[in-house]
Amino acid sequence: MKARRALCAALALVLATALFACGLKEFYSDSVENWRETVTASLAYHDHRHLPVTVLSDGVEYVSLETFPDMLDAICGGTVDRCVVGYGEDFPLGEHAQTLVSFSFSSPDAYGEAYSRLEGITPWFYDGEKLVNAESGEGTERELFDRPAFISVLDGFSAEYVLVDEERLTLSYVYLRDARDIGFGETFVPKGYDGGMKDQSAVIDIYSK
Repeated sequence: MKARRALCAALALVLATALFACGLKEFYSDSVENWRETVTASLAYHDHRHLPVTVLSDGVEYVSLETFPDMLDAICGGTVDRCVVGYGEDFPLGEHAQTLVSFSFSSPDAYGEAYSRLEGITPWFYDGEKLVNAESGEGTERELFDRPAFISVLDGFSAEYVLVDEERLTLSYVYLRDARDIGFGETFVPKGYDGGMKDQSAVIDIYSK
């Protein structure tokens, strides 16, 4: 009798887990069409910035999503060549998100203006070999990407940065949080990233100021 009860309990648990997993929210898109809408939806689901929270009269907390993160907003003047957005819930707790938006620019001047805007947002720059802080002048030897990058977030959970491709006049915004099934290839992902950065020798988060 006890064995039968244990079996029934185990089956019930498996069934409940399966039903719960089927109800997990999941979204993925690899299309430049309506890219603003898909990126905004991702931010509404999980905005990684430390934005002020407004508590409404009914007690519901509200975060304004009227603007893109500064890193993304800085490069929006180009033409979108690729947009990959994915986000969802993890069982039993947690969530994951991935975003790539690549912009190409029609002239070196337009590219240079966007590049200059990025320089004013974050002091953290990866030059291809070193992670450099422009404010302190300090640099740390570290292998992160196959190309230069401006970095605003790099910690054990999240990563936000813009990859630089001067030859193609292209700037690519990337945001990752606990994402393992990356839809845009390893060349856009920090080396050693596996749902997060295990190497915590340099933790960056410009939004925590």
